Amino acid sequence: MNFRYCIAAIQIIILLTISVICKAQGKHYEGLKSFGISASSSIRSKGIGLNYEYFISSRAIAKGNLCYEKFFFDYSDYKTYKFSPSVLYNFYNYRFIYLNAKAGLLTGLERHQCEILNDRYDNIYFGEEIGLNTEFYLTNTVKLEFEASQLFVQKSRVMKYNTMVSVGILINI
Repeated sequence: MNFRYCIAAIQIIILLTISVICKAQGKHYEGLKSFGISASSSIRSKGIGLNYEYFISSRAIAKGNLCYEKFFFDYSDYKTYKFSPSVLYNFYNYRFIYLNAKAGLLTGLERHQCEILNDRYDNIYFGEEIGLNTEFYLTNTVKLEFEASQLFVQKSRVMKYNTMVSVGILINI
């Protein structure tokens, strides 16, 4: 097993242990708002984003994500700036752990520059997003969020679909 995955697993176990020791009892309730940052990754990209969540009810959450991604290709530079509003539905919770299903839209701007051909273009794209989301409350107001999403993109010159994995930390305000 890769050493990085072992370190990540140990960190997750430590965070869960802290949650149990602190007796985190984070609750979803109507009107709750959360704000935070996230880091995302896929096979060829890394990204960072800002998240905002508004709890419509104890089970339904409206979420907005503003994200910057950089893709890694050999001879070209490809960046995207995307906004993805989505709705999450909580289908399972146990104490401080919440499992959510996610569906949403996305729109963004892609910037591509090829060093060999001296070619550069900007393009606007749109698409859909589905995924699963897991929340771990570290304290009553701070939560750690893991998310796996599948993006289906139209009008992009580079990608048609993309699988993203992200980790974020949010604070209830």
